[in-house]
Amino acid sequence: MVTFTDTEAVIASYITANATPGRWTSLTEIRQHLTRWTRPQVDTTLRLMERLEDVCIAPESNQKTLTEQDRAAAVEIGGQAKHLIWIAG
Repeated sequence: MVTFTDTEAVIASYITANATPGRWTSLTEIRQHLTRWTRPQVDTTLRLMERLEDVCIAPESNQKTLTEQDRAAAVEIGGQAKHLIWIAG
């Protein structure tokens, strides 16, 4: 079950990694700040957040730039690995 706290943790991690809302950030960076949460908790939270109007989670368009860490940090949504998150300011 996803809680408001889980969503807040992802948003706080996004802000910490980015400092500026409205910029694309890798899920690798986001996950580095979410060590208290399990992988399934974070994945479930990201899947639910993607449904929000002010959140977008997308695959990296240039797959050649992805590191092993980027691939491992991806969340699968709709059968597709997604590596980046954007949250409106």
